[in-house]
Amino acid sequence: MYKIKDYPQIQNNFYLTSRNVGASKKLLGKVNIVTVFLKRSASCWSSSIKNKYFSAIDKASDFLMKEAKRYGVSLNIAIYNLETNVPATADPLDGYDIVKDYFHRDTVEELQDYYEEKMGVDEVPIILAFNESGRSFAYRQKFKDKYEVQELSILFYHDKTNHAQAWKTIAHELLHQFGASDYYFPQEVEKIAKKYFTDSIMGIGKPVVDDFTAYIIGWKDTISANTYWFLKETMWMNEKEFKKALDDAWNM
Repeated sequence: MYKIKDYPQIQNNFYLTSRNVGASKKLLGKVNIVTVFLKRSASCWSSSIKNKYFSAIDKASDFLMKEAKRYGVSLNIAIYNLETNVPATADPLDGYDIVKDYFHRDTVEELQDYYEEKMGVDEVPIILAFNESGRSFAYRQKFKDKYEVQELSILFYHDKTNHAQAWKTIAHELLHQFGASDYYFPQEVEKIAKKYFTDSIMGIGKPVVDDFTAYIIGWKDTISANTYWFLKETMWMNEKEFKKALDDAWNM
């Protein structure tokens, strides 16, 4: 096992910048996930579709707890939800701004601090859920030295959602909130990730939490040789390259 501090040749890797930063820092201990069902109209979020969503998020939570146990980490997840009306024109890209007035907290970090103290838990990641079609995504803080985003997940869930596979999307986006990166873009990174990790819930192969993702979300303090080589071979990645690759992925 390797300690990052002992290997200056990989310490400045772009993919390391999201570790232990933002509102959601480590996926450890007692974690309460709060889903906010956003209602553009009275007909949004029937009991039937909510129940299907609850089934999916329960499966996502079970997956994460089992994977944490595999890494020898204590993780206990509880699920909470609430709902609020939003304007018909609410833009999912606005993220926390959609519900900031509802919560009376200026930032997600302030909101999570409030819930963590009130509930007596370690982390309270927030999910904003729309009852409509769309591409789910997460806002993830990437740097300690500059503020970028309000960390949370935006999920789209509706009648035609693939309910049997939806848990993977929920788990994937939650891991993003805690710093995990996608491996399926750009092609150069995908190729390297498949070589060293084979499988990962972050976009390649079977749904497992790979070694590097486990390190980023706080499940490990060291990395494996495979993670070392993944980082060594992706030292060319930077913020500019990442943003270009992300834009390309979204426009495919």
